[in-house]
Amino acid sequence: MRSFARWWALSLLLAAGCSRCAGPRSAASAEELLPRHPSGAVVTAPLSLVAMHGAVLSDRAASLPGGEQLGEARKAVAGQLGFDPLTREGLLSAGLDPDRGAALALLVGTPRPEWVAALPLTKPDRFLATVQRLLVERAGFVPAAQQPAAAKVFERGTSAEKIAVAVVRGYGLIARGSDPGALVSARPVEQSLAREAGLSAARQKLGAQDLIVWAPPGGDLPKRFTPRPLPGDFSLAMTGSAQGIATRFYAQLPPAESAQAQAALPGGGAALGSGKPW
Repeated sequence: MRSFARWWALSLLLAAGCSRCAGPRSAASAEELLPRHPSGAVVTAPLSLVAMHGAVLSDRAASLPGGEQLGEARKAVAGQLGFDPLTREGLLSAGLDPDRGAALALLVGTPRPEWVAALPLTKPDRFLATVQRLLVERAGFVPAAQQPAAAKVFERGTSAEKIAVAVVRGYGLIARGSDPGALVSARPVEQSLAREAGLSAARQKLGAQDLIVWAPPGGDLPKRFTPRPLPGDFSLAMTGSAQGIATRFYAQLPPAESAQAQAALPGGGAALGSGKPW
């Protein structure tokens, strides 16, 4: 009987291991599921950390004279969503995983920019139900007549705006574009945002932050804010606290422009000249 029990336990372990090997593994990060060479990208810390910092900042601002409207706005947003995105419990109730980060890739599109986001999940079914409820009841979308196999596509009226939702390797993908179903399909890691050297360098330079916005040179995102092309990668990091929002910049500048910027900054721009964020 003892030998049989050991054999039975070993069989169960092997079966569980085989089932995990046969199924799709969860992606190592949200960036692995997003397209490479975007016009811009946003990556976040674990959602619970972002939510905690956002809640502290919101509560502090609401306690100041004239800040009551911010507190009311948070309640209104939570009412519209059906959960409070600035609490761990709220994130879990929407099927999201508070212990992993999210990411967003911005893409060039016509007539409007396209984008695709990856959100970490704990309960995919609950996430899909939450997104469908928000799209249909709050945003006026309806399920498209023709649906791709691995995604759910929604469209809105005569605007021809389409949004696709899918669950891929432990993440919920949401995309807007002319063919959003293609944007939420699985892609090789080598062709993903995770392989962008510029984004990796920005994260290394800026350190742990609530979110990092990264714009590569020649991308469409910088053109929306400045007519001049970027000479190199540009990154902006933000972290919230009770004292406010701390920001850090990281820009890659040619030697001539770096020297000019140093001369214009207080203290000679020592941090900029040393290659550190400023």
